[in-house]
Amino acid sequence: MLYPAPQTGASPAEKPDAVQYPPAALSTMDPRTAMAWALGQVLGGAVFVRPGAEGGPPVPFALDCVFDQWPTSQQIRELPCASIVDEQETEMEAHNLVPTILEETRDQFCEGSVLWQDNRAATTFQVDIWAQYNETVSGVISRLPAIFNPSEVRAGILVEVPEYYCRKVRLTLLNYRPINTAASVFENERRILCRVRAEVDSVHLRFVEPLTVNNAIATAEGGHETGEP
Repeated sequence: MLYPAPQTGASPAEKPDAVQYPPAALSTMDPRTAMAWALGQVLGGAVFVRPGAEGGPPVPFALDCVFDQWPTSQQIRELPCASIVDEQETEMEAHNLVPTILEETRDQFCEGSVLWQDNRAATTFQVDIWAQYNETVSGVISRLPAIFNPSEVRAGILVEVPEYYCRKVRLTLLNYRPINTAASVFENERRILCRVRAEVDSVHLRFVEPLTVNNAIATAEGGHETGEP
């Protein structure tokens, strides 16, 4: 079960030390991890193309692996591959004066719960892509802008993260450049440095009181009759 059901027991009103709307479940992801996961899905699922040998047809290829931290020298032997590291701290940008209840999520993840949005999280990731040949580097660079702009509807790409309450991460490619040094080229190791901006709602799940509907009908005498809820 992805999202644990609320534990049975006394209600918050029966617990004098309980907060009014206690947390309903703890997500396995924080906003930063959700953003890194979404970026890894984009890079890992991307298909690139390099020229074929001796004028043959183009050859599609994909990254062999995407690391969520700086890889060791042994790990980057399986080329091409990529790594995702933080360029800066995760910023928590206030979206309102107080947390906002997202009513459309009521009872979506477990009964009697709703998502609260407290901030808008944003950060910039450094993405390093390692390759062995110039043709591979050219193939990656030629596809990067299109991968991060798949639609004319918006700049950037939206990726849904199921384990983070199905929130959508927005990823925007800021810039990229190849980095080749004499030592790395000598060892047939070439690198592309990219910067990607990521944004997602910072949310958490809480219990709430159930909605009640009171249908009051005005009578001719000016009183009210209460109908069935």
